Amino acid sequence: MQEVLNGLFLNTKISYEIRKPEFNHANFVFINFKDTHYTSNNPLEPDNFTKAAIEKHQMTKLETGLTYKIGQKFLLFPTQKINLSTAYPKLQINFKKGISFSNIKYNFDYIEGRIFQRFQISNKGTFSYNIKAGTFLNKNQLSFIDYKHFDITQVHISLVKDYTNHFALLPSYAYSTNKKFAEFHA
Repeated sequence: MQEVLNGLFLNTKISYEIRKPEFNHANFVFINFKDTHYTSNNPLEPDNFTKAAIEKHQMTKLETGLTYKIGQKFLLFPTQKINLSTAYPKLQINFKKGISFSNIKYNFDYIEGRIFQRFQISNKGTFSYNIKAGTFLNKNQLSFIDYKHFDITQVHISLVKDYTNHFALLPSYAYSTNKKFAEFHA
């Protein structure tokens, strides 16, 4: 992330992906628990071991994002700039362009907006919130890989310090979407 103006940060990324389906071919385990149920690599049909969730294709993705820290103040030294915390929320907008030259039906545009903040409430502790909304534009037939998959943690132990960016105990892929969405965490 690069600061282009005071309080305005730019992030860009380009990627090229060769996507192909994978199948489970073994059921080896170190400890064999009774009644262990294995699932396929197809989250849409977890009990179907012969049908793939995706078709083989290539994808180039261009991603860019802007983050604005409202009212950012800073300290300026001869060799560095130190940004100070602000009492206002941060605004973020992200855009993703997917271009598949091997199969143009997978081309898409995706846009997401976000507002988030963390602040101290007197001597009571800290409060954080994170509000996101997004949608897919110009999509014909989206590959399941490119759906909006929400950040989840299905284990009871997590090393994450900030819980305002993911869901705890949400089933994997249960709410993945290729439509518009909104989420709120506090």
